[in-house]
Amino acid sequence: MFNPAGPEQSDEFIELYNCSSDTVCLAGWSISDGTGSDLIADAGMGLLLPPRTFCLVTDPDYAQIHGIETPATSMSCIVVTIDGATFGSRGLSNSCAETVSLISNTGETISSAGYDTSVPEGFSWEKIILCGNHPSGNWAASKVHGGTPGSQNSASVKAAASCSIQIAPNPFSPNGDGLEDYTSVSYDLSLYNPLVSVMIFDLNGRCIHTLLNTYNSPPRHTVVWDGTTRHGSHADTGLYIIFLTAVDACAGEKVSLQACVAVSQK
Repeated sequence: MFNPAGPEQSDEFIELYNCSSDTVCLAGWSISDGTGSDLIADAGMGLLLPPRTFCLVTDPDYAQIHGIETPATSMSCIVVTIDGATFGSRGLSNSCAETVSLISNTGETISSAGYDTSVPEGFSWEKIILCGNHPSGNWAASKVHGGTPGSQNSASVKAAASCSIQIAPNPFSPNGDGLEDYTSVSYDLSLYNPLVSVMIFDLNGRCIHTLLNTYNSPPRHTVVWDGTTRHGSHADTGLYIIFLTAVDACAGEKVSLQACVAVSQK
């Protein structure tokens, strides 16, 4: 938030997100806008950033005006501040695009990104896929005035509509004759780092087999079903439901897909 609708001295903020599986200690880490740098400081919630958690870095006066627990923050966010009066030397520039960098306590630049000064006043510059790279196409103005400090970015892609699952061959005949003994379950997910589960249900709603269980999957993947159940027996002739769930904690997305497959033992 480089051009807030409120006071520049109190309403600017920078949001971090821990995409890793480790807790990060931000003690000694700093934020730079190219004109100056500021140490990240404790604002009452500590400096430990758990995995898959937001960190809202605020101006020192932000908490006095908005409170530490801002309306948008939740248990998945910590709020910190900086040791200077403003970000950089005089706050984040509204007229000249700057590059904002996160620097570790060893001096390593962990991440950096520039922002677009054409964004209207009061709207933040948001990353679309949180754990994706930093090309300009992965950033956009927030869809809501005031941005979304400490919670899922409003610009994040809503992936469910563009996800798909395909079953082929369908029907298939796992009878051991060498012809269509297997079927392939192929999916295409608009998620950056999905954890995928694929289960097979009969028409009575009973899970007869699990093909994937919270598998750290690429967005496009294929898994094979050989027509057996979880007990190793052959599934009876009939219709079955392939049910897929995918969760991307980075983008805050959850997707559910399903398709029918026919088994023939002839």
